[in-house]
Amino acid sequence: MGEVEHVFTHFALTLTIWRGEGSGGDLIWSPRGDLAALPSVFLKAARAGLGVELSPDEAGRKS
Repeated sequence: MGEVEHVFTHFALTLTIWRGEGSGGDLIWSPRGDLAALPSVFLKAARAGLGVELSPDEAGRKS
């Protein structure tokens, strides 16, 4: 799905985002509306995996 860049106070992190599909019973799913509760680095990754743009407010949020 691409890469997500996130900068913490003392280092930068690049996450490679992969998307998978399956019918396994070990998956945990949360409705898209619950994404706002995630820390910003995970929000960026989730949005990238879902193909959803970050809002300006989300893009400027601190971890």
